[in-house]
Amino acid sequence: MELTRRQVLTGASLTAGAAILAACQPKVVEVEKQVTTVVKEVVKETVIVEGTPQVVEVEKEVTRVVEAAKEPVEITYLVRSDIGQGMKTADEEIVRGFEEKYTDIKVNLIGVPWGDYNAKLLAMFAGGTPPEVSVGYAAGFVSFYNNGAISAIDDYVDAQNLDMSNLDSLGTAIVTREGKLWGFPVEIIPYTLFYRPDLLQEAGLELPPTDPGDTSWTMSKAFDYAKKLAKDTDDPTKAQYGIFMGGQQLGNIAWVWTCDAFNDGKGGPTESEAYKTGAITETFYTQPRMIEAFQFIQDLIHVHKVMPSPSSQDAIRQAVGWPFLSGKIGMWLDGQWSTTNFVSQDVTDWEYAMAPYPYGPYGSNTMPAGDNAWFLGAQCAHPDEGFDLCRYIGLEEGCEAHAIHSGFFPSNAEYQSYWFDAVENTNLAMTREQLEEVCIKSLDLRYAFCMPGKNIDRFPEWNKVFGQTTGPIWSAEATVEEGLQACQDAMADKIASM
Repeated sequence: MELTRRQVLTGASLTAGAAILAACQPKVVEVEKQVTTVVKEVVKETVIVEGTPQVVEVEKEVTRVVEAAKEPVEITYLVRSDIGQGMKTADEEIVRGFEEKYTDIKVNLIGVPWGDYNAKLLAMFAGGTPPEVSVGYAAGFVSFYNNGAISAIDDYVDAQNLDMSNLDSLGTAIVTREGKLWGFPVEIIPYTLFYRPDLLQEAGLELPPTDPGDTSWTMSKAFDYAKKLAKDTDDPTKAQYGIFMGGQQLGNIAWVWTCDAFNDGKGGPTESEAYKTGAITETFYTQPRMIEAFQFIQDLIHVHKVMPSPSSQDAIRQAVGWPFLSGKIGMWLDGQWSTTNFVSQDVTDWEYAMAPYPYGPYGSNTMPAGDNAWFLGAQCAHPDEGFDLCRYIGLEEGCEAHAIHSGFFPSNAEYQSYWFDAVENTNLAMTREQLEEVCIKSLDLRYAFCMPGKNIDRFPEWNKVFGQTTGPIWSAEATVEEGLQACQDAMADKIASM
């Protein structure tokens, strides 16, 4: 059944009406009952026999009133259920460890897929039962913040004198507004290039650098590598592809062309007001460098045939899930979160490594970085206990469990070693020092910028428009100019309707 605009959380945000609805729910005040019980017990005392120095032990019965054990408080933790076994294990381990440490708190773990996450969150708010803890998976921080769905955590941080200095500065900046911190940035995830060293070596290619500051690693060079890696691409049963460039959000692949859809030729994303406010008020999808970037990718698929077409990608996904696991793609440009595929399953017949995002033709390698923050729900029933869970995941043992099992890079530097340990135990073909250089240096603010899905309000709505209008470019049903013009027109209509 297709849900109407009134029935769902439009695109990705909690609507203002939903926030008001939640705010207007009758406040249920729970009066804590002091349940007591009378206990009689026999105790032993030592006394001095009157008139003598003799000390003897005697028994006597005493009566005392004790408070009965309290019933555990139950809080709700809303997570995604479709990220993979690694994240599922991480969530389960977090809940198990938390309940062992905080025995008076029980966690109701609710998992929903990405496409249903916001609708579930809306339903919980509308029903007056918002979760104590949620994550910025679908709507992202800005949508939650704009609609009053989350609470600032500064008062808790100050009252408990928490040391937040180990949290990545980029992740912290993303969830800071009005001088307040609105969540724990548990994950901070750069884009990287996954590749098969054995295929590169067989083709006589030098392995890519590990330093994001190495300007010799360019899109042009990656393209040259892809041409030498690709084989039999006209026969899907035997094809070996050179490269895949995935993970696009609203055209952010153009960032390395020093271009962004939300400013008129001023430069990359740092020049776009939309990322500062979260609001898209104008778009520029037909500017020359945007066309150049999209043409580069379309040519990889249909002219040079070094990248799988959408239909080939779908076929590979049906067979193995994440296409890079097929072993049929030499290089895969995507979010580092894809490491979860290696952490959570064995791939024994070949090894992999990671390299930084390549530089574009105008000297930029601005890469998208994902940030998943954990939020304390506004007007939830048990905010204190909800913050305990947030703190456990962001600063305590829960961060360790998340780093080990999820495959997602932790924002907390204190626990990053656990992530490196877990990845080292996979079929990784690079040293720990090289891995650290790729992952940690890639988060330097000179290279990384928060991806649109995390700082644009109502992102899924915009993403749907983008996907529907640019999809024909990748299938060659439209030229790049036609597809981007269609995107520009649809975005303008969307802006006018808001």
